[in-house]
Amino acid sequence: MTSAYVPEEAKFVTGIQAIRSPRWPFGRDTFYKMVRNGLIHKHHPYPGSRPVFSVAQIDGIYTPESATVSGGQNT
Repeated sequence: MTSAYVPEEAKFVTGIQAIRSPRWPFGRDTFYKMVRNGLIHKHHPYPGSRPVFSVAQIDGIYTPESATVSGGQNT
């Protein structure tokens, strides 16, 4: 299986691109489980098209913990 490069400026990806990308650490089962549970929403660019998924939404789930917690001590 080859990996799929997702450029930084990409706004949407297909399910296969998201699964194969080294940018996110999940497999097929986990990805579609997140879709079923409503963590990742499907978007249809036009009626009858394949669904695409928001890169920003997926990135929001996989933000490194150190990036979301500010450092420092409580005094």
